[in-house]
Amino acid sequence: MKVSVIIVHWNTPEQVIVQSSKFKVQNDIEIILIDNNSTKENINKLKSYRLQDSGYKIIYNDKNLGYAGACNQGAKIAKWEWLLFLNPDTYIDYSSTLKLIKNAEEQNLDAVSPAQEGDNYYKPLPTWLSLAVEFSPLRRLIPLSLFNKHTLFGGCLFIKASVLKKIGGWDEDFFLWFEDSDLTKRLLDNEYKIGWVDVPHHHEGGISFKRLSEEKQKKIFFSSMNLYARKHFSLFGQLVVKVVSWWNLKATSYRLQES
Repeated sequence: MKVSVIIVHWNTPEQVIVQSSKFKVQNDIEIILIDNNSTKENINKLKSYRLQDSGYKIIYNDKNLGYAGACNQGAKIAKWEWLLFLNPDTYIDYSSTLKLIKNAEEQNLDAVSPAQEGDNYYKPLPTWLSLAVEFSPLRRLIPLSLFNKHTLFGGCLFIKASVLKKIGGWDEDFFLWFEDSDLTKRLLDNEYKIGWVDVPHHHEGGISFKRLSEEKQKKIFFSSMNLYARKHFSLFGQLVVKVVSWWNLKATSYRLQES
């Protein structure tokens, strides 16, 4: 089974080298690493690992394209039909990768992620109500488990290259956050089959994002949330999300899912 692994990183050279111990370039695996304009120090660290000698294809961007933009950049040069978009801090081994693809093909799935049940990342596919519940005191009254559609985990997402192309790739208007929810919604709206497979994996969570100030994190997150609302919700839903975002931006404490 052939797969192109696309890893987007920003100032995470240590996590990249851990990834390199999980994935080796082989006849049926190519690895494309996108450096999204890391600092000079971290670029030098990355170069010291000499991953090119192991067959990695590495692109060094002179500006940060955001996660969606860098994913599209990798997809354009990928040569295999199955694409794996992988965060540097999400660890999954070769055998689990093969199991995911095998299950996807057996179930005729077009996109698949590792099962995240019981994990913060098994998130509802956003609606105005699910966002109001998740990011307001309503979460004390209404469990998120009531929402039965879920978002594929963008940090470890398998998708057929032909399907990704047909739906227009990742939406680059999303710099960070909600790009996986948007991709999932477009897959479902176009009647593609998605699913989750229970395989061993580990996600450290938010390694790059935590480098930013809390204020910057909040602005990026809720800006993306409002973008998603404008793209997919009614005017009423957009208003609800604006109010939820305003409340969270003004709050002295907040809670974000890690990425």
